[in-house]
Formats: sequence, structure tokens, C-alpha cells
Amino acid sequence: MDRPTTALAQVDIDDKYTRKHGRVFLTGIQALVRLVLTQRRRDAAAGHDTAGYISGYRGSPLGGLDLQLERAKAHLEPHHVVFQPGVNEDVAATACWGTQQAGLDGEGTHDGVFCLWYGKGPGVDRSGDVLRHANLAGTSKLGGVVALLGDDHTCESSTTAHHSEYAMVDASIPVLNPARRGVVVTDEPDFRLEFHLAPPLLARRDSNTGEPRKGRYGTWMMRVFAVLSRLRGLRGTPLDPFGYTAERRRERRLIERYERVMSRCTGGLDHANHAIAVEIASLPDRIRGFGHVKARSIEEAERREADLLARFAAVVDSPGAA
Repeated sequence: MDRPTTALAQVDIDDKYTRKHGRVFLTGIQALVRLVLTQRRRDAAAGHDTAGYISGYRGSPLGGLDLQLERAKAHLEPHHVVFQPGVNEDVAATACWGTQQAGLDGEGTHDGVFCLWYGKGPGVDRSGDVLRHANLAGTSKLGGVVALLGDDHTCESSTTAHHSEYAMVDASIPVLNPARRGVVVTDEPDFRLEFHLAPPLLARRDSNTGEPRKGRYGTWMMRVFAVLSRLRGLRGTPLDPFGYTAERRRERRLIERYERVMSRCTGGLDHANHAIAVEIASLPDRIRGFGHVKARSIEEAERREADLLARFAAVVDSPGAA
């Protein structure tokens, strides 16, 4: 018997920028590129002849953005979007400020200019004067500026760690963290928001692995999240309903175990076993994720702990140990 065949959808690598309906596959950085194209399309649909301008510093954690913008020039130019990297963040910010003044003397060639600026924490610091004054000056009627802050919270590529929201608050610039349905904007009429979750009380188990399987949940989950958020004060108290789950009980046992192990290590610590003790102390950093993913990382950490404790004890018991 012939097996039924399913027709494959026609897909093009440029769909991420050109397709106006349905689904597209794109990265977060590519979504920023699509953002300016979408803004231009929305303006055109409303009868406005606008243009776009993008500038920032290539050394920011959003460094991949300039690469994607260069690759997308064939899409940006027909939409009157100009990408001009700055020598540094404050020069780029000053240029963005200038785009909002292009029509003050009636010399503008477009109805307005929408703009993206991007930089990292040190760039926010050095651009504070520009950002403050640009915000106080305001934007043109059909313009606007979005500042993309690529903070280096763990100080991996910067001389200091950064948390730029405070700088924005100090300059009276509104901060947007797009992490919930209310701040998702789309130009696709058939857009649907779905959550792929494996809730502890609702998830079904995989018949082969016994692990929870993720299910698809609609926007009604936003109401559930809102209730859970209001009840977060119960966490750690006898009224916490999740505190009685096996996972949470295991977490409490791990804390007690860690305290015992650290007490044992500090009691026999010397120069010979110091490096081993440091690795033992850092084992909790290996425990990541939730549910069965977290359980696997705990098991791996416990195996490593057993090996390290054996080595630690061998050094302590050796005749040359001081």
C-alpha cells in the first residue's frame, strides 16, 4: 500500500525578512533586523513615507547585529533603512538624536525617521549625556528611537559588569523588557502565542523514558502565571504547594548536604588539598535546568563530588600532609 505523502511548504532563506504571513524561522538578532522592516511596512500601510536609521558600536554583545544588517542590505535599502556603524557608542547615539531633528527646518526628505541604537554597558556610561538630552528633546512625530542595551552582566568581555536599566531610569528613559504577551507586537493577523511547558501537575510522562513531555498551552497560561506571581510570597513557607514536591525536597537536602561537605573540607584544609576543595565548593554551579534536566545534572555533580571527596581524603590521610 502506498504511504500518504505530505506536500512540503515552499521555503526560501529570505523568508525571515520578506514573508508577511505564516511562520518564519529566525534568530533573535535577525528578529531585530525584521523589526525595522516591519515598522517601515506598517508606516507605508498607514500612508506615511518614513525611513530608518541604525547605528551603534560593533564591540557590544549585540555585535552579531551589524553582521546581519550587512547581509540584509538588499532588503534594507528598498525600505529606506540606512545602517551606519559608529566609531563609538556616543557618536552613534548623537547621529540617532540627529535623525529626529531632520525635519525641523522643513528640509526632511521623509515624513519621519525611526531609529535603532545599540551598545553595551560601557557605551551606555559614556553616552549618558547624549541619551539624556536626546530623550529630553523628544522625537519627531513619525520618528522614534529604540536603544538596544546588550549588557555584559557577568563581565565576560568588559572591564566591569553592567546593569544598564538604572542608567535608563536616571535619564528618564522608559525601559522595555519584552518578556510577556502584552509587549509582543506582530503584523501577522494569524499570530498565536503558545507556551511549550511540562508543568509538574499537568505534564504527561513519556512511555519510553518516563520523563515529563512538554505540552502546548495557549494564552490562558498568562492568567496562571499572574496568579503564581502574586503567590510568590508563599515560597519557602509551609503554605507553598510546590514545597512538597520531590524536586523541592531534594533541593533542601542538597543544601544540607553541601553545608556538611563544606564543614568537612574546611576542617582538613591545607595547601595540598586547597584546589580540590575549591572545585568541590563550586560543584553547585554545575546544577542547571528544571525537572528531569536538573535531576541529571544533580546526578553528574554527585558523581563528581564522590570522586573529589575521595581525592581530598587521600591527601588528608597521606603521611606528607601538613
